[in-house]
Amino acid sequence: MTSTALPTTAAPISRIAGAAALAALLTAVVNVGIASAALALGAAQTPALTPPADITLSVVAGVVGAIGWALVRRRAADPRRVLVRLVPAVLLVSFVPDVVLAVLTAGQTGLAPILALVVMHVATITIAVAVYARLLPVHGSR
Repeated sequence: MTSTALPTTAAPISRIAGAAALAALLTAVVNVGIASAALALGAAQTPALTPPADITLSVVAGVVGAIGWALVRRRAADPRRVLVRLVPAVLLVSFVPDVVLAVLTAGQTGLAPILALVVMHVATITIAVAVYARLLPVHGSR
């Protein structure tokens, strides 16, 4: 079977940095909003639902995600196929700390903070994929 994948050229560092910055900014704004909404709806205050934590982790996710996307884009024979499998796997792995936190703290804080974190993870990956797909497009078969 022959591949219909088109080669994807390496993105300049400035483009990767721009994608990382945009994803981090948008994710930080949305995640601070999700945390604020959760708290307004009665979720217990936890260190994970504070702007410093939300912004810091949004920046980390934006940067690490952009680097990972760029590496797959550059090195994979069919980056689209790899990303279609990798993105959901990364999302599932991102839930592991939430599950651990739920087991350790749900008795004291309830599940609302954990559910807010899960929503934040889904928002983060959704925003990141949208930004990276637009600024760091990939080629490959579907």
